[in-house]
Amino acid sequence: MELKEVIKAPNYNSQSDYSTGKDGNSDFLTFNCHNCGNALRIDFQKQIDYSWKGKTDRISEIEQQNLKQYYSIGLSQKSHDGGLPVFDKIICSKCSATYMTYCGVVEFSNSAYNVIVQGIIKI
Repeated sequence: MELKEVIKAPNYNSQSDYSTGKDGNSDFLTFNCHNCGNALRIDFQKQIDYSWKGKTDRISEIEQQNLKQYYSIGLSQKSHDGGLPVFDKIICSKCSATYMTYCGVVEFSNSAYNVIVQGIIKI
């Protein structure tokens, strides 16, 4: 995995990008591909669904380990916001640029979640 560009870096004070039941929530975070400008999306429900596994099906075990090391996720297995780290891969449909995303998922009440996008890197 060769890092080409950091789009978003982790921040311990990041605000929630998605919160279950919050008015005005979007189910996705949209960002533009840095190669072609195509709109790309992080699906918040997908991050929640994979929170116990720590990665979506698009991420291999080796990629997950590399991302944990890159983001300094240690023995506690907690994200920078104290939640569960979830890694995903987004591929631009126009130019095939590949992005790895890192979200923290915090269950603040029974089946109610905050999702914080902690990192986006282009590889």
